[in-house]
Amino acid sequence: MRVKGFNVSSWIDAGTATSFIKDIILMGATHVRYNLSVVSDDVLQDEHRYDDWLTECINKINNIIRALEEDGYYIKFIIDLHAPFGGLDTDRRKTPHKVLVNRWFRKRWRGHIVRIVEETKRSSYVWAFEPINEPVIPSLRRYKRVMNSTIRLIRRHTRKRIL
Repeated sequence: MRVKGFNVSSWIDAGTATSFIKDIILMGATHVRYNLSVVSDDVLQDEHRYDDWLTECINKINNIIRALEEDGYYIKFIIDLHAPFGGLDTDRRKTPHKVLVNRWFRKRWRGHIVRIVEETKRSSYVWAFEPINEPVIPSLRRYKRVMNSTIRLIRRHTRKRIL
């Protein structure tokens, strides 16, 4: 049986993640979905702490890729912004992601996406970007509008895949 891919979360240290990714490559995996996952709601709500966390995540991705390159391993990365800044808007009945209903949060979220793209797009290991995971949407119309404009923004920076 051939394994195609695995999820790896950003809360795992770079050494452990690199070792795990090498193991899954040996098992036949072709890609890894690297989830940028915030483990604290406090970080999701604090712009400066979120920026610091994102810097750590981007550095970790680049360090993992560098270690894989140095040891002769290759795998495609899908970078998933699993936890967009702001989290869920619990003041609303359907509790959508704040980036989908609040312009201030959306602007920062898009800035984070562009930063991730700009700081990783040159790597041949980075295959695709996932701007938001399992979005909680206020309406399909709004979601499509927000995502279409977000995709256009990403396209100004890269031609890599967007999931």
